[in-house]
Amino acid sequence: MALAQAISIAHDGFSPNALLQWSPLVITMLLAGRQRSSIAVLPWVTLATQWFGWLYCGLVLVRGHWQLQALDPAVQQEFLWFALGMTALYSGLNLVLGRGRPYRHLRSSLIAMAPVCWMALAYLLVTDLSTVWDWSLISLVLGVLYIALAQHKLRRDATVAGAVWLLLAGHLGYSLAVAMFFREATLTLALATQLVSLAWLIRRFELKNLDWLVKAVLALVVARLTFNPWLMSYPVDVHWSLWTYGGATLCCIIASRLVAPTAALRPWLEAVSLQLFILFVAAETRYQLYDGDIFRHQYSLVEAGINTALWSGLALVYHYRARVGHLLSRYYTMASNVLMIMALVNYQLVLTWLNPLWGGDGVGTTPIFNVLLLAYGAPPLIAAIAYRVYEKDLRPIAGMIAAVGLLIFVSMEIRHLWQGALDITLPTTDGELYTYSAVWLMFAVAAILCASQRKLERLYKGGMALLIVVIAKLFLIDMAGLEGLWRVASFMGLGLSLLGLAYLYQRITGLSRDSGQAQ
Repeated sequence: MALAQAISIAHDGFSPNALLQWSPLVITMLLAGRQRSSIAVLPWVTLATQWFGWLYCGLVLVRGHWQLQALDPAVQQEFLWFALGMTALYSGLNLVLGRGRPYRHLRSSLIAMAPVCWMALAYLLVTDLSTVWDWSLISLVLGVLYIALAQHKLRRDATVAGAVWLLLAGHLGYSLAVAMFFREATLTLALATQLVSLAWLIRRFELKNLDWLVKAVLALVVARLTFNPWLMSYPVDVHWSLWTYGGATLCCIIASRLVAPTAALRPWLEAVSLQLFILFVAAETRYQLYDGDIFRHQYSLVEAGINTALWSGLALVYHYRARVGHLLSRYYTMASNVLMIMALVNYQLVLTWLNPLWGGDGVGTTPIFNVLLLAYGAPPLIAAIAYRVYEKDLRPIAGMIAAVGLLIFVSMEIRHLWQGALDITLPTTDGELYTYSAVWLMFAVAAILCASQRKLERLYKGGMALLIVVIAKLFLIDMAGLEGLWRVASFMGLGLSLLGLAYLYQRITGLSRDSGQAQ
């Protein structure tokens, strides 16, 4: 019967006699649900079918796409009276019929939610969906009244069964109000503020059964901030990323502090706070780099360096959260792995496609403290931290990235110090070549000695390979232009260096062997 009602509404459309036509069915369902609890859901079914049936009346096919348009102006006033009458039936009559009866969630939810549902439908079918302050004000007042009534009920009665639906309807009314009044980015911030009020209500009145509502708002806010910017356009002359991404992150952090430390909801709020912080930093970085045009089709070395450090650093934070937390440990582990993979891919872009050696972005003329420190210096440091604290199976990879990344960073800094730029086409001077050899030799010696002391086979092989490269470079490149005494002195210096290395290696291995025998 309810399905037939929806089909009839969708086929015939709205008429001035709609209230007389459909009221008997609603009254019958309310009376039937009052008598038998097994069919108490029928009033909700009739409301849902009516709602979608009337919504279908406003859909119009335009150029192959469905669009929602307002009803004919001649029947808009009658539809408002119809919505008001249906609100009176579903809420008012249901309230009267429920007096003296045991509490039922279905009846209480219908009484509280019906006005908001009919107001939303009237807004969709009567207005042109533009910013309408009077509709927004009415919806906001309705939401405030609901919440005030719920608080009054909670003060009088410690049981919260009846107040839950009032609180839910109040926040739905608030959401409807901000959706009517705000547009684009500000709407997300307005929705995020509900996290603070909901967290306070849950802490104040111990409303644990409202946790799912907070999670729903969290999912909506994260989805909007993640996907909505690619579906809509925003003005570049307004700093919307600061209050939208930053404001939503702040609201989530405040909400996480408001709930009890032992509450099951707190880990969810903390996890989403981290996720929103990532989105905020990414959006704000692009806003600052590209003059407010966050979605410009450009990816610079500076942004890539920030993202590599941000994603890898937060991957370690998520990994730590997975180790100390039990409720969302799987989520934290998955997020940590995803962020670490993203950081590795981004680092590959920094080393290849975005590398300033190929004539890309400039790094300035300031030595040491330039873009290289962020893009090439930070990743080895984070990789070294990951070697100490990250997944045991992945530590060898982290150690290799730390060692090779540090060698690359120092080599690029040498190039920048000697040339003032990183263009690979610039001629290499003798002083630069000798500096490479000296620094690489120190790296090789340090790697071999450290590997010998800690018995790290891979590091030892890497150090030996680098030492062979240095020796080959010295013979084939550095000494190619030397003659006479300079050539002899160079060979003698290299020989003495290798003898010193052999002596140190023998001393370290001997000390390690003696220590092992003593134990």
